[in-house]
Amino acid sequence: MELKKKFARNIGSGSLAKIAQSLIGFLLITYVIKSVGIEKWGILTLSVSVISLLSIIQAGISGGTSKRLSDYFYSDDFENFNKYYSGTLLVIYFLVILIAAILLLYAYFFLPSFVDEDVITLKYVFYLTTISTLLQIFKLPFIATLQALNRVDIIANIMTLGFVFRTLLVLTLFLLYKTIVMYSFILVLEFGLHVFLTRYYTKKHTGDFLKINFKEIEISYLLEIFRFNIYNFLNSLNYVFFVQLPSLIVASRYGLTFSGYYGLGVQLNNLFRGFLNILSNAMRPVFNILKTKNKIEELKKYFNLSNKLFFIVGVGVVVLSSIFIEDILIIWLGEEVNKDLVDFIQYFLIFTAIGILFIPSALLIITFEKLKFTTFLGLFLSGLCGCILYFFDSPISHYVFVPLVITVLFLIYNLNRMVIIFKLLEMTFYNNLRLFTYTVLTAGSILAYKLNFNIGYDYIFLILIYSLSSLFLLKKEDYHILKSLFKK
Repeated sequence: MELKKKFARNIGSGSLAKIAQSLIGFLLITYVIKSVGIEKWGILTLSVSVISLLSIIQAGISGGTSKRLSDYFYSDDFENFNKYYSGTLLVIYFLVILIAAILLLYAYFFLPSFVDEDVITLKYVFYLTTISTLLQIFKLPFIATLQALNRVDIIANIMTLGFVFRTLLVLTLFLLYKTIVMYSFILVLEFGLHVFLTRYYTKKHTGDFLKINFKEIEISYLLEIFRFNIYNFLNSLNYVFFVQLPSLIVASRYGLTFSGYYGLGVQLNNLFRGFLNILSNAMRPVFNILKTKNKIEELKKYFNLSNKLFFIVGVGVVVLSSIFIEDILIIWLGEEVNKDLVDFIQYFLIFTAIGILFIPSALLIITFEKLKFTTFLGLFLSGLCGCILYFFDSPISHYVFVPLVITVLFLIYNLNRMVIIFKLLEMTFYNNLRLFTYTVLTAGSILAYKLNFNIGYDYIFLILIYSLSSLFLLKKEDYHILKSLFKK
């Protein structure tokens, strides 16, 4: 019962936080883009892309550390909890120095080769984004500890406070100096606040049992931490390659305007994924705890339900973007949008939907520590994606070709992960017949709508099919589980 209460609490606080962030953020990003222009926004997109490629180890450490700390905490093994936490801090200090050196050398020797214009602005933005990245790395042990303690609600509240802080700075500092450099500096201040607050609440909620002792950490133990996190690192590398590597290629081949379009697509992707992170962040400790306590049947029920819910949301993203994306972009940007941008965003959101569909499988891959079975396929497919986009000329509009290539290869990668989880949980095709039927029915309906079949087919019919099939997907047992999760 305690686990269900914490799950509901994490969902509740995360939902309120994300709704507030999204409503304000929608207006905030619109204002910044209109103030600096789409090309300057493309500079920030390019800067973030380069840094993400060189610092993705941070996400791997967060997931792996949270999993291992959770195992120790719920086994009442506080000695190893403290030792692993202390070792992770040392690893973080080393990584900050290493990544800072790499990024500074990169900025000096290689960064100007990506663009021909505005190199000075790009360098300033890159340096500030580097600081933001290092601050995010600093907070990883604190975030992982709060996740291990199942206090995701605290993380959500910190993110909200940081976002409010950013909004206030945009309404003051950015009003005085409307440049992309100033906005990058504001992000540095926001992430600095994140570090301070996550460290404070980690110390507050670990009480007396958390003790840092670097003297007992041997080199062999640090190497073991590296080895444990290597597949988490490579797993994070896969996602960043799929999302950010194309941005570098787009800037190089098609210019900063397309890079700006790509940045808008990434912002929408982050918006949808951010909402789903409310649920996935609440699910992560639940999966870890159930696995640690060997409650596999209960774990299977949670996975089945979450799988269906994420499929409903992922398909919903495609349905709504197929119908309303042009209107959404006009409202967001405050002006008429050209067909190239509409085409790109529509197809890019299919990639977003694919990522949403398979979030539960991605979480369980980490929980069962089976990343090595998927990592190398992901590296191959993301590398293949980069090669196709860089070396092959598009036979169709590159605004359609780029997102389609990313989406198809990303789908193959995620299907492999889902198959592995089905085998681990001994789930058969029959167990997922409803899910398969739902996918075929909704995909066929969307395709019929997009092809404008002359059968009186309009968006109302598409929404009706999506809504009814979503209700059909959930069984009576699923509704009972949902009710029990949020029952006081």
